[in-house]
Amino acid sequence: MVPLPSTRPPPDLDTSLLNGGEDTAWANLGDWQQADTYPEAARHLALRLGRAAELGPGHRVLDVGVGDGEQIRLWLEHFGVASVEGVDRNPQAVRRCQVALARAGLDAQVRVGDGADVPAAGPPRDRVLALDAAYHLDPRAAFFQAAYRTLRSAGR
Repeated sequence: MVPLPSTRPPPDLDTSLLNGGEDTAWANLGDWQQADTYPEAARHLALRLGRAAELGPGHRVLDVGVGDGEQIRLWLEHFGVASVEGVDRNPQAVRRCQVALARAGLDAQVRVGDGADVPAAGPPRDRVLALDAAYHLDPRAAFFQAAYRTLRSAGR
């Protein structure tokens, strides 16, 4: 018998411990190839994903597993994407993400949810990303189906 995925939100994470007191809230494993600190490594991984996805001006992005949203801010500012919609199963992380983006004056829609319940309504997205979060998506097949439904024909 296959166990059913948990419907409980994941435990909250104190990202200040990871970020070493810096004013960031990264929570990914990072790309340490050219980084000396955790926040640098986490930022490098988000940039690496953005380059791999060929993010660019005008793109509508869906981010699954936003955490506290550091990557949303980076993708809006660095790549000039037009909009980011984010989902995360952790209500506390979603709230922190919403507050941080509002303080930065950035407009992004972030809500509690997971990769399988991504709405296909609205304009199609150009990119669907999950920065260091795919292992939380169970079953992953449901995420891929939802991502496919929401992508425009040439989306990634």
